[in-house]
Amino acid sequence: MHRKNVNKLIHLFLLVLFLSYYGSITFFSHYHVVNGVTIVHSHFFCGNSNSDGGADHTHTAKELTLIAHLSNFITLISVALAIVTPHLIHKVHHYIFNQAKEPDKQTFTLSLLRAPPFAV
Repeated sequence: MHRKNVNKLIHLFLLVLFLSYYGSITFFSHYHVVNGVTIVHSHFFCGNSNSDGGADHTHTAKELTLIAHLSNFITLISVALAIVTPHLIHKVHHYIFNQAKEPDKQTFTLSLLRAPPFAV
């Protein structure tokens, strides 16, 4: 296969994956009340929700614990990536632009800071 075809397949796969995830969290969101604690999650299930959005199926305590841990892990990773990504981008840009081999190229350093506001 050519590289273009592989890239198209990867893009198509990622699009289908995103749309299926988005559809799952949109159409299959439900909650369970366990020991007075409401746990909201989504997954495909063959069944109907109650009229108030509750599920007509149950999970074991281990399944609910796994759902809670995965939710916390995904949230933690998302926040960590949001914090670390600008720093990594800055480092990569700084490295790439300072490694210019040709003397006619200018070196460039990306700064994520801005000047303070100024009023006249």
